[in-house]
Amino acid sequence: MSKKTWTSKAGNGHPGIHPEIKEYLKKIMKLIQYPDYVFRSAKDERSRVFYKLGAGVYDFVGKHLVVIVKYVQDKNITKGYISTMYLSRTIYSKGEIIWPKQIQ
Repeated sequence: MSKKTWTSKAGNGHPGIHPEIKEYLKKIMKLIQYPDYVFRSAKDERSRVFYKLGAGVYDFVGKHLVVIVKYVQDKNITKGYISTMYLSRTIYSKGEIIWPKQIQ
């Protein structure tokens, strides 16, 4: 994730789109490596929706951390970048689940 993306989304001292996630940078990096769930986005075939359940802290206890990663072709390799991140009360249910294969 670029510093520009992080600053524009979290704010980091400036108004951001999702200032509530400014405390979650380390959790976001771990979430991408060890998600609880990953869905294929129903809105954009190139995007994946990553979830870490119950990752919220302070005023957001019990909420899920959500990171949207978009994968694009760059020359001969596919690169992923974080397009947004936020906290949610619910689990996304419109796209195909790709990790794990079944929700319990």
